[in-house]
Amino acid sequence: GGVGAIYFDKNNKILEYKMLLEETTKNCGGGHTPWGTWVTCEEHGGASGIFQVDPWDARAPQLTALGDRSSNGKRAGVWESFCYDVSNPAMPRFFFSEDTRNGPVRRFTPTSATITTDKDKMWDMLHDEGGLHEYILLNRGKGTFRWTQDLNSARNNALVNYQNVEGIDFRDGHLFFVSKRQKELFDLDLEDGTFKVTSTNINTFSNPDQIDFLVRRHRRRRQMKEEGREEQPSNASNGIRELDVLAEMPLLYGTEDGGKLPGIFAMDIKGRWFSILEMANPANDDEETSGFAFSPDKKSFFFCLQDLGLCYRVWRKDGYTFDVEYLNVKYHNAR
Repeated sequence: GGVGAIYFDKNNKILEYKMLLEETTKNCGGGHTPWGTWVTCEEHGGASGIFQVDPWDARAPQLTALGDRSSNGKRAGVWESFCYDVSNPAMPRFFFSEDTRNGPVRRFTPTSATITTDKDKMWDMLHDEGGLHEYILLNRGKGTFRWTQDLNSARNNALVNYQNVEGIDFRDGHLFFVSKRQKELFDLDLEDGTFKVTSTNINTFSNPDQIDFLVRRHRRRRQMKEEGREEQPSNASNGIRELDVLAEMPLLYGTEDGGKLPGIFAMDIKGRWFSILEMANPANDDEETSGFAFSPDKKSFFFCLQDLGLCYRVWRKDGYTFDVEYLNVKYHNAR
């Protein structure tokens, strides 16, 4: 386990690779912070920690205050992924997931003493031992949710409603997360306390690729609402349909996390799948593509084969960019 960093110049030429964090185990999804650091999550259970890592190696990695404290000082859990909501700078929220059958989705809020917009001090917000830990309680019958500080109630709720949460991300007032065991994508509206559920059991790849479609659609609806207009039905007399607007959006890229043909795939607005690349005859059926990321100029993307420990750079021969926005949500086939 651990966290490594690849440094490259503006022409995507790799300059250096080095390890930033070592002696950890089964580092999983994680996520970045708004101030430019990386949060890595150990997923092996028992004494597992969630660490903040400086990609420029200016300060040493540090165990965060996220998660449940164990006897040896680490956090006990099967930690998976991390995201944030800093739309209100005075009340930043940090979310993270736990990949167990009764692992609740969690929200951490630092105390007012550490909340800051100074990027040189924002690091400390994730290490605030006095921060508030809360957990989601879903009501499937009503399609509503609320937050609680009762961990036992939250674990029972997760066991019934959303087992084995993997990827998690925040966009435009909505929190998205995926239950790999139930093959469902949850979309929580944090403003009105409601949620929707969408199946991710889509053809052989079973990735949550509808996420980009759902995010962009609700963004469009919000824009129209702010402009005082209603969304036009598909048979609108003016001939302009909502789907026609969405059809101009780029492809959604994603990974195959655990399967016989791990690779990078994309889905268009019509739900059609495209194989960008595949690994034929992997060493085992659980090989996963992970660490998917675009270069700053979006002319390259990078991914790793988890078990083989290999990292790849992919670029287009025509020189065009992979111009796309994506969520940090992934889906694993349930074992």
